[in-house]
Amino acid sequence: MRLRFREAGIKRLETVASEKISAETHLLKEKEEHSKEIEVLRAQVDRNNEATRFAMENLQLKEEIRRLKSFCMEGERERMSEQIMVLENKLLEALDWKFMHETDLVRVQVFTFFSVIIFSCV
Repeated sequence: MRLRFREAGIKRLETVASEKISAETHLLKEKEEHSKEIEVLRAQVDRNNEATRFAMENLQLKEEIRRLKSFCMEGERERMSEQIMVLENKLLEALDWKFMHETDLVRVQVFTFFSVIIFSCV
């Protein structure tokens, strides 16, 4: 792309040297060509930023894949599954204990209620 701009500039200089166009016309066209070149370079820089962003995203995704693979390969999944089972068992034990004690509490309350009724009637 830059080569094309340079070649166009050389051709204009040759036409100025052969006096086919004036120096002012040459300078105006050269200014236009430089403006176009600047626009093209800016577009390339913008696309380069986008490519850089994609490259960073790719690196992050590769790292995430590596981390997940190591998670599976090191048996983390199995260990977490075992821990979950242990916690489930503890929860069931706690719920059983709570249920047993709530039942005992209800029995005590019922017994107390009937005792009060019986003693008040006597």
